[in-house]
Parts: sequence; structure tokens; C-alpha cells
Amino acid sequence: MNRNARVPLALGALLVLGVTPAGSATRVDVPLEISERYRVSWDDSTGCVRSLQARDADPAGEPCESTPLDDESAWGAALDFLWQHAEMFRLRPYVDELVPRLNAGYACGRWIYLSFDGRYRGLPVEGVAVRVMLDRSHGIERMSGEFVPSLDLDPTPRVSEWQALEIAASAIPGAEPRRAVCEPLGIVTYHGPWPGSGWKTWGRRHVLVDPATPGSFLAWRIEMPTRRDGTFAVVVDAHSGQVLSAYVPIIGWR
Repeated sequence: MNRNARVPLALGALLVLGVTPAGSATRVDVPLEISERYRVSWDDSTGCVRSLQARDADPAGEPCESTPLDDESAWGAALDFLWQHAEMFRLRPYVDELVPRLNAGYACGRWIYLSFDGRYRGLPVEGVAVRVMLDRSHGIERMSGEFVPSLDLDPTPRVSEWQALEIAASAIPGAEPRRAVCEPLGIVTYHGPWPGSGWKTWGRRHVLVDPATPGSFLAWRIEMPTRRDGTFAVVVDAHSGQVLSAYVPIIGWR
């Protein structure tokens, strides 16, 4: 059964209202049963619940040795909890999806640790990551997550993979497009230009630093080798063809 297609259960009438700090996104409300059992924190940029921690949890945890996960049903239990309380994370059935991260589940002592990635209409969403800690009886002990709620994008690209490669190659001096690698189509989100955004130069490296208007974009991500300056990571808007960002992922620019 596809648990991500399950319609969330009714949350009932008893809610704890999230008090929203000035200048922040409106906080979602949480059911009384959640606030009574967990310490709750919100993400002020989205208003979603960012973390839950059982009130009786040991903050320091306990030493243990991690082992391969031997309880595959734990994935379903975690998804059941997340979708039952989907309104806290602004998840929408049949639109948003949480999928197990490959090789990201393990056991440690009496605990199980799982990680999920986000999808929007089947496309990977950069910036969505959910981590869940359960006991061996599948009780949720802790949860933390980052969400990109309320996405509303046409999932059909108007710029093809080959066109994106050509755009990326033309934007980067000394590009070698024959060796370029284009990753699958996905969603990227920008929260506004970084200080000093625009084309910058570090030595011989010309780097476009996050010029995008705040928002989410359907995008191609391309690894573009160059003759002298290493490999650039280039993100191209799959609707407009704009280069959203380009950078060399190395340390020690001068």
C-alpha cells in the first residue's frame, strides 16, 4: 500500500494554538495530544513544526552501537505518524510525498533511526529532510524536519536537458560540456540573494552567487567541468532557462 497516498486522519477539535513571533510565517496549530506528550518547536520561515521531542526523553541519549535495520515495518509506522499529523508539516496528500532515504535506516540499542526525503508530484525537493527516532515498539520518540510547504509548480519542463546543458556551458568560461553530467529534474528553493550576490571572481574562478528571486523553481542541476577551474555546479531554471546559481564546491577560494 502506498502510505503517502493515505488521506490524513481527522485531528479532532482540541488544538494548541501556535503563537507566531512578529515577522515570521504563521505557525500551524498542534493537537493537544501532541503538545502534552512532546516538546514542540516551529520553523519561523515556514510556520511548520520543525521538531518534536518526547517530554520524558533523556536529552543525553544513551551509548549504543549502530546495527543494520532489521525491522522494515518501522518505516510504515513513521509514515503513519507523519501523515496522521500532516497538517503540522503542511503536507498534502497526492501532491507531497515522503520517501525513505536510501541506506538511511539503522538501529542502535533500543532505538530505530530513519530518514526521509521529500517529493513534489514525484520530483525530488531540495531542502526537505525528515528524521524520526522510534522505540522498538514503534513509539515516536523524536522527530525533526525541514519542509518546503505549499509548492505550486508546473512539473513539466519547458527547457530540455540538452538545452540546459547548452545554457550552463555558455555561462561558464572554459566549460567542457562533453564531460558534463545533468542530474534528474528537481525542485530548488532560494530564500533571497546572499550578500554580494552576482558574478564574483576568486582568482581565475568566476562564480555566480545565488542571484535568484526568493521562491521555488523546477530546475536542472548540472556538473560542468572546465579546462582550468575545476567543476562547477550549475542550476538552470527548467521553465525560463535562467541560470539560478553556479559555483565551484571547493574550500579555500582566494
